[in-house]
Amino acid sequence: MAFKKRLTGLAVLTALCQPVLAQIQSEQAFSRLLDGDSEKRVIVTLNVKAPPKGTSERIGGGQWLNLNQYIKAAQKKLATEMGWRNLNDVVNFEQVPAMAKSISLNEFRKLQESGTVASIHEDKFHRLSLDTSIRSIGSASSIILDSGESVDTKGEGVSIAVLDSGVDYQHPFFQGRVIAGACYSAYGSCDSGAVFEEGVSAARPCPVYGCDHGTHVAGIIAGNNGQMHGVAPKAEILALNVFSNDGVQMGAFDSDIIQGLEWVYQHAETYNVAAVNMSLGGGLQGEHCDDSPTKYIIDKLLEKDVLTVVASGNDGATDGVGTPSCISSAMSVGSMEKDGSIASYSNSYGQLDIVAPGSDINSSVPGGKYGVKSGTSMATPHVAGAVAVLKSAFPEATAAQIRRALKAGKSFRDPRNGVRSAMLHIPSSIHWLEENVIPVDESLPTAPLNPVPVPTEPEKEKCKKRIDGILVEKTTGDCAKEKKIQW
Repeated sequence: MAFKKRLTGLAVLTALCQPVLAQIQSEQAFSRLLDGDSEKRVIVTLNVKAPPKGTSERIGGGQWLNLNQYIKAAQKKLATEMGWRNLNDVVNFEQVPAMAKSISLNEFRKLQESGTVASIHEDKFHRLSLDTSIRSIGSASSIILDSGESVDTKGEGVSIAVLDSGVDYQHPFFQGRVIAGACYSAYGSCDSGAVFEEGVSAARPCPVYGCDHGTHVAGIIAGNNGQMHGVAPKAEILALNVFSNDGVQMGAFDSDIIQGLEWVYQHAETYNVAAVNMSLGGGLQGEHCDDSPTKYIIDKLLEKDVLTVVASGNDGATDGVGTPSCISSAMSVGSMEKDGSIASYSNSYGQLDIVAPGSDINSSVPGGKYGVKSGTSMATPHVAGAVAVLKSAFPEATAAQIRRALKAGKSFRDPRNGVRSAMLHIPSSIHWLEENVIPVDESLPTAPLNPVPVPTEPEKEKCKKRIDGILVEKTTGDCAKEKKIQW
C-alpha cells in the first residue's frame, strides 16, 4: 500500500540498540507531536534481550535462531501483541532489529502499557540540506608514490552508494556508471507511487523542487564529460532514493534511511562498495549521538569496510552538527569556500572529522543539464569520492585505515570556534596509505612451488599373527599395551 496520505510510522529496536534521541515520555508529549494529525512517526525500543553475540536461541522443533531470525521473532512478537495484521502497513527491517508502522494515540497508549516496550521516540524527518573544487583537494589522474610507482586516482573498480533524492541515471555526466539502485519512501514518493522499488530506474529523482539534489551530489563523486569531472571519474554509483514528499517539502525519515543502508549492506560485496554518501540531516547535536538507531547499521557497514560519510548541516552553528553526522562511526563533513576559508553556513563542533570544498560547485542536474550549488551537501561527496580513489589505489586498505588516511592530510582550524579538523587532500592520504598499508603481492604463490612431503608415521607392526592355526598376539613394542597371548 502506498502511503499517499500524511501517514506516520513506528520503528522498533530491541535492546541491541541503545535508546534514541527525542524520547516521548508522556501522552501529552505525543499529542503535541500529533499536532492535529491522526498518526505520528515514532521509534520504539523493546525490552527484549537478544542472545549474546555469537550465540543462538532455540525455536520450536529444536532449531537454532541466528541474529536475523531473532530480529524477525522480535518483530512478530510485538506485531502479535499490538494486533497488527495488515502486512502492507508494516516495514520489517532485516539487519537492524526494527520495524516501521503508522500508529495512533490509542496505539501509543498501548505501547506505553506494554512490558515489551522500553521507550518511545520521534522518527525524525531529515530535509535536503566541479572544476576548481577538484583541484583544491589535490585530485589528479595519477599520483607518484615515494617508491616511484604511479597510482591511478580515478576510483576504478569501486562503487559509492548515494542515499539522497534519487539520481538521473541517464545523465551523460555518468556515462552509464549508475549501475544499481532502489527507492524507500514511507509516503509513497517512489516513481510508481510505491513505498519500495528496486533497480536503477527505481532511484530516478522525484519531479518536484529539490529533487535535483541527488544527481548533483552523485556528479561530484563520479561525473565525467571530458571537460570536467568529479573526484573519482571511473567509480560507479549506487543510487538510493530515500526521500518522501509530505505535501510541503522533501525529506527523509530515519526508517527509510535505515532501509537504504540495509540495502547497501546486503549488496556491499556484489558492487565492491567503498562508502555511503548521505548529504542530509537535521537538528543540532553538540556531542556524539551514538544512541541513534542508525548507528547500528552504520557499524554493520564498517564490518564490511564501508565508510558512511555525512554532511554536518548548513545552520552556521559552531557548537553542533545535524543528525546523523553526529554518530561517531560516521564521518562528519564541513564545508569550505573556494579560497580555503570556512563556509559561514557550515556546522561545526569539537568532533567534526573533516572539511572539504562545498561552495559554488558546478555539477549535474536532471535533464542532461548542469547547475551550481553550495552547502555541506556538496562538500560530503568530495570526501566520498576521495574514499573511492583511495580504495581503488589500495584495495587491501580497511575502512579504518582509509578514515585515518583522510584525516592525515592537511590540518584546518575553524576561526569561529578554534576547532581543528582535517582538510581533504588526496595526495597526503595516498602517501599515508603507502606508508601504513602492507600491499598483498598477488605475484607470490600461495603455496610452495616444491612442497615438502609430510613425513608419515611408520606403520605399526602387526600385533596379531596366526601360526599353524593358533592366533598369537605380541606383548612387546607397540603391542605392549595388550600384554597377553590368545590361544
